[in-house]
Amino acid sequence: MSATLPIEGSFFFTDVDPEVALKDSRDPLGFQPLWSHFGRKLVGNLTTVTTSVRGFTTLLLGHYLASHLVESGGVPAAEYIEPFLRFEQIAAYSRIAWAKETGDAVGNIRGIRRVEARFKNGHGRVRIAADRDGQILSNQKTYGLWGLYSVAATSSGLLQPSRLSVTSRSTTFLEKNVLPVLDQRRWGGIDALLRMVSASECFFEPAGKDKALGRTLANLHGPEFNQSDGDFYSTHLVDGRYCHPDGRQERLWSHMERYNNIHRKWRVPFGMVELSAICSECGASNDKLDQVLAEWLGKIRTLERVLVPAEQVFDFALGQRGQSVKTVAAELSRQWHGAFDHLDSSLFLDVVPAVNEATGETETSTRLKAIGSSLREGRFEEVLRLVIQHNEFVMQRRSGGAWVAIKNDQIEVRYSDQAGEPTEAADLPDAWRNTYFLNALKSVGASVFMKGAQQ
Repeated sequence: MSATLPIEGSFFFTDVDPEVALKDSRDPLGFQPLWSHFGRKLVGNLTTVTTSVRGFTTLLLGHYLASHLVESGGVPAAEYIEPFLRFEQIAAYSRIAWAKETGDAVGNIRGIRRVEARFKNGHGRVRIAADRDGQILSNQKTYGLWGLYSVAATSSGLLQPSRLSVTSRSTTFLEKNVLPVLDQRRWGGIDALLRMVSASECFFEPAGKDKALGRTLANLHGPEFNQSDGDFYSTHLVDGRYCHPDGRQERLWSHMERYNNIHRKWRVPFGMVELSAICSECGASNDKLDQVLAEWLGKIRTLERVLVPAEQVFDFALGQRGQSVKTVAAELSRQWHGAFDHLDSSLFLDVVPAVNEATGETETSTRLKAIGSSLREGRFEEVLRLVIQHNEFVMQRRSGGAWVAIKNDQIEVRYSDQAGEPTEAADLPDAWRNTYFLNALKSVGASVFMKGAQQ
């Protein structure tokens, strides 16, 4: 069985190519470092894109093979990444070829669009190469597992900080549980695979002449985890013992697991309702770790309830070119009048020190506090002006230009690749956009423990 949680992402606006777009890559309000800082207090290793456990399997095997080739002299150290990229391609094509048999959720493969197209167009025969034409993404190094998973793997104790080798723990796991499965005589074993990834170019038929290897690699990347796999990935990815040795991430997962087992919500991405339930449970406990969780979950809830409407006001403004400030504010008031009774300025005071620490200045916390107060009091013109001022402040710090400005009391849109309508007023207290890496923890944990397939 396999977990069927959707890959986490933004739930509001834009239609961006998922293979090349990184969430919040533009971040015109500068909120990403802010919510990341808060999220890291609870989830120290995962990122918004590291939601595939089998992505880590490919990563570790790719590094192991590349490191072996460099150490044996088969590949120059300067070319270390090339066999890694070629193995990433081999693993991806193998998973595609045998997905129906293994039940693999291939949608989480980096480069899935090119992988599927090339496998189909080549009638099962694909070219493996590290050059531009062979890569399965526009820039496989940046947007593939090397670029997106290496930091998380290092923080999880899976890769050495240099990223040029796996840790001793990972080596022991691979040599005991993975390499023996790969070392089969009928396709030449590990030596044959090493020859493939060290060659500048080869052609691979994972369901044809290379069927035995392709099928084995697909099974190693399948959605089911045996006991040794589960224990290894649970310790490193879910429990976060190498980034939060005090056990807070492991404790957080235990609360997530209990909540979702009871409420049968494994298929639902982590959100504000789940956060509030766990926060209340932890707040009622006298345990020190639970109190830490309650503190930071509460701060995240307070912060997110201001960030979400601020982001939505900004996105809405980007679609109001030439409209007067009063007209835009009136429309916000029409849709959101009386919708922010849940905001409490006194609670926001508790998050100010962490906001200042995250941003390295005090203007952001001052402005966010003012936005929260103005939302609660229904002063939407003030909210609009504050949000636009904040965009200007953020862009000036980056030596760039504001996306939107107010000129002659009208909205002047200078740059826009997104726009959106305000969410329903009734949904605002539980609105959830920035994830704080909590979605990633739920997704990875659900996969490791195979939760949610029957719910």
